Amino acid sequence: MEIDFLMNQNTLITVRYEKIQPLQEFWEKCETQEFDSHYGETIVSLLYCMISELNNFSLRQLDHISQKIDLLEKEIFSKELITKEEKLVEKISIIRRDILDFRRTIKPQNTVLESLKMRGIEFFGKSSEPYFADIIGDHMRIWNLLENNKETIESLQEANDSLLSHRTNRIMKIITLFAVIVFPLTLVAAIFGMNTKYLPIVGMENDFWIVLGLMILGTVFMLSVFKIKKWL
Repeated sequence: MEIDFLMNQNTLITVRYEKIQPLQEFWEKCETQEFDSHYGETIVSLLYCMISELNNFSLRQLDHISQKIDLLEKEIFSKELITKEEKLVEKISIIRRDILDFRRTIKPQNTVLESLKMRGIEFFGKSSEPYFADIIGDHMRIWNLLENNKETIESLQEANDSLLSHRTNRIMKIITLFAVIVFPLTLVAAIFGMNTKYLPIVGMENDFWIVLGLMILGTVFMLSVFKIKKWL
């Protein structure tokens, strides 16, 4: 959303291209006794009040994002939800998009507000300085919270990626273990299953148990090698 302010010593005009909720609430307050009359004593105080409403709205939006980040953090490190990695990746992406949109809106205001403070004091006098300083202070608070949320969601994304990588490694480890067990069995079975005229052991007494023993020995040997090498 975008709002433009046009003002002189006695007049303040706002130009909006869509309905803005905090300003709508502000005008409703102006029509009731909830509105403090001293805010309208000067154009600067009125401008200060309007921008404060916008800043408070931004803080509420940031608080909502912070709550989603807190819930996401619990989900990432929850054993019950560790298998829902695709859903977690989607949630992280949505929150990062929200923060990116917020930053894209807030960042250009830094220069505008600094210019407003400098030119505003020249135009409205020294008495307006506390208003502009307070506006910039609120804006910096919003920016710092936004940066904190950005760093937090990036850290959570890295943590989630690490957990997914660890889980993938565990799966590969299980698959490798299964392959180690099956490989000797398959090899021995393939050797003694060849269609040749002469095969060692085949035809001897207890040849089945001998072949079975070779399979077991091969499996134990492979597992021992992997265990010694600390590959499992």
